[in-house]
Amino acid sequence: MNSVNTNVGAMIALQSLNSTNADLFMVQNRVNTGRKINNSKDNAAVWAIAQNQRGEVASYNAVKESLQRGQSAIDVGLSAGESVSDLLNTMKQLALSASDKNLDASSRDAMQNEYNSLAKQIGSTVANAEFNGVNLLNGNVLQYKALANSKGNASIDVNGENLTLRTTAAKAASALTSSVDIVNGLAATTAGPSFTVDTDGAGTGTATTITFANNTAYTADQIVDHINNTLRAATGTAAGNAKVSVELSASGAARFLKFNTGFNGATSSIVVTAGANITSAGTSATAGAAAAGGGGVLEVQGNVTFDSTTNFASLLDQLDTSIQNVSSAVGRLGSGSKAMEGTLSFVSRLADTLQAGIGNLVDADLAKESARLQALQTKQQLGVQALSIANQSTGILLALFR
Repeated sequence: MNSVNTNVGAMIALQSLNSTNADLFMVQNRVNTGRKINNSKDNAAVWAIAQNQRGEVASYNAVKESLQRGQSAIDVGLSAGESVSDLLNTMKQLALSASDKNLDASSRDAMQNEYNSLAKQIGSTVANAEFNGVNLLNGNVLQYKALANSKGNASIDVNGENLTLRTTAAKAASALTSSVDIVNGLAATTAGPSFTVDTDGAGTGTATTITFANNTAYTADQIVDHINNTLRAATGTAAGNAKVSVELSASGAARFLKFNTGFNGATSSIVVTAGANITSAGTSATAGAAAAGGGGVLEVQGNVTFDSTTNFASLLDQLDTSIQNVSSAVGRLGSGSKAMEGTLSFVSRLADTLQAGIGNLVDADLAKESARLQALQTKQQLGVQALSIANQSTGILLALFR
């Protein structure tokens, strides 16, 4: 049937042309973006998988940034630590030269000034060994933690070091004597026993009273735990840093309290004075615990005098110990940097693998799309011509009315 109202051929040609135009738009979009799947309409399942993987890649990028910051902070610490080691070697050379008894006073004074100047350089070097607000050499950072996985539940931990110079001479630690025998255990008493810890050692410091509960028996370990908890609360010490231990006396029969080195680095000793219901051979004892003297692993002080009374042998021993300690500290930092480097390499490879997987899911084959683009452009032109021919068919009907 011939009709001017309904042109089936034109409708078919138009449908074909619209389909070609849609395909052409899709191919052009792939060519423009380089992706065959740009949104969930293209393929909801694949798009969702790719989007989840993009989240993982973003997480690994955050891990990489954390590790890189850690590496940078450690590298700054390593450079400063190596400089400190070099300065200590020079200071040792000066101290050894100054120990020569044949030197005159002016020469020894000149060596003293240079020695103290180098000590100040150590202080300046340590103070400036900072990256992004982190200084791993001044003792303020106990542990640096860098992210190790995309879940945030694992980390690469690197302990901070303390390369600051001592402000006072170091003092060796000593244990409390076995005369303080309360650690053999405490029986339940109506009035709980107590004793006082004076962190000055001279009776002028802040005293902390350790009080045990009434009508409660304590084992040796419970006593130690209670003392530790009380002292930590009083001094703000971290919970993982035990300050008191129980040891056997020399005879092995009775046990006694020992305050570990570093209880209070700013004082010289600890005095324990027995209180109510504590009976012992002696009511007080002293435990040296202030070996720090304001510094870290360096045994040397920041200001010394070279004269005939100077104990150069002791000074050289301190320098040797300091050089060894710094070498160990730098080695520990180097090991931490190596661990971060290995983790960073692994995380980078993993992120690259995930990124390649995303590409396999959503990236377009541009060579194939280019060939398809040309075919669709040709098909589009043919569709336009077919629609034009179909539209001309109704014009034939006019000849019937001439």
